[in-house]
Amino acid sequence: RVIWSAVDPARVAPRRAGADVRAELGAAPSTRVVVALGGLVARKGFDVLVDALGRLARADVALSIAGEGPERA
Repeated sequence: RVIWSAVDPARVAPRRAGADVRAELGAAPSTRVVVALGGLVARKGFDVLVDALGRLARADVALSIAGEGPERA
């Protein structure tokens, strides 16, 4: 049984160079940027992602969370 992705790869393909995105985020060229997209609700578990990245204790990793919902700051 195959479970297909609900995401159309053509819609999420990079449209800009990674260096441009890092510069816009104020991140160094060597920074690894993790992007999380989704509804900002507790059941999505973004808090787990934030905690996990915090435990990495690495200065070369940045997190960007985007979406809409009741947990939006």
